[in-house]
Amino acid sequence: MQTLDPASSVRMHFHEFFDAVSRAGASETGPKGSIFMRGLQRELSGLEVLCFDEFHCVEPGDAMFMARLVATARSTGSG
Repeated sequence: MQTLDPASSVRMHFHEFFDAVSRAGASETGPKGSIFMRGLQRELSGLEVLCFDEFHCVEPGDAMFMARLVATARSTGSG
């Protein structure tokens, strides 16, 4: 049985991931969209696998976050 490399994979709840993206950006300055993207890129950096535990996407805002996440992950080779 193969396991995922913990250095390049992470498993967390969907909202915990986006809290981490937002929390680190609280001290940054600039347009809100660019702060979010920098936080997203930072959290995806070095990841090959991102697994969301108990994923629910029922709110329009969550869907917007997911769209940005997928686009960013595809453009950076994460995912």
